[in-house]
Amino acid sequence: MEGNTKLEWRFVKNPATEKSLNNLENEFDILLPSTYRILMKLYNGGRPKPNKYYIQQEERVVKSFLNVYPVKGGVKDVVSWLELPQKVIPFANDPFGNYLCFDYRNISYMEPTIVLWEHEKNRLVIVEQSFEAFLRMLKKGVNN
Repeated sequence: MEGNTKLEWRFVKNPATEKSLNNLENEFDILLPSTYRILMKLYNGGRPKPNKYYIQQEERVVKSFLNVYPVKGGVKDVVSWLELPQKVIPFANDPFGNYLCFDYRNISYMEPTIVLWEHEKNRLVIVEQSFEAFLRMLKKGVNN
């Protein structure tokens, strides 16, 4: 989890437990990225700062990471009503109703790619090849 800037976290919820993360993995038959597991044990449901990233030179923002516990607005709740392809699991949202997701459909190296679900266009856009790469993008030090 290196980068030029340290991520700060606000509005953090109860830290994820090993059991809560295992429950998510079992529910969706996936293995969560190890860095994501570490972050959720510290900053579950939090809002990162800096929070900007780019897709094809277009600035995007992360509002907050989803709560790993089975609560309203948490990962399981969002999966239950968001019409995503199977093996695409949301982990964060933006202020506009879009969701950052782990895409396990074409998995390589045991790491899912990171995609953005654009709800207005009903499509997935590739953001980064791994969760680590996505975090590096957030930590590049762009002022928020």
